[in-house]
Amino acid sequence: MLAGLGLMLIVATNLLDVPRPERQLPVALPMIRLEACQIELTPLSNSADFVGSVEYRATVNAEGALSRLTFIRQVGDPPATISMRRLVRLDQFEACVRRWRFGTGGEYRLTLQGGTMSDEWRIRIDRNGKSLRLIVPRRK
Repeated sequence: MLAGLGLMLIVATNLLDVPRPERQLPVALPMIRLEACQIELTPLSNSADFVGSVEYRATVNAEGALSRLTFIRQVGDPPATISMRRLVRLDQFEACVRRWRFGTGGEYRLTLQGGTMSDEWRIRIDRNGKSLRLIVPRRK
């Protein structure tokens, strides 16, 4: 009986010592300074129900400052025939992004998503397989 108990303890100890595979955590995009952007809807948006997104290409210099912000495209609702700029104060978002300081220079892709049917703005920054996501409550 004692021999059986000893064998069970050895087996149990060996099971506890089994190495577990390392879990890969996502690598965050390095940022030096980041602020939550407050973005308002225009009066025209009062008559529209929409959630849409816009994409930008950001060129960042070696010091981490934004040197150029280029509008790439609008995706989703509202339809492409209605400019998101007419419904959303994108100038506020663009001014906010210009105050950020990135960890390294280069090209980044920025996406802003939100609208009247969302309680928040989602901002995503992507570069070389790394990303950073911000969620900012929308002012009512």
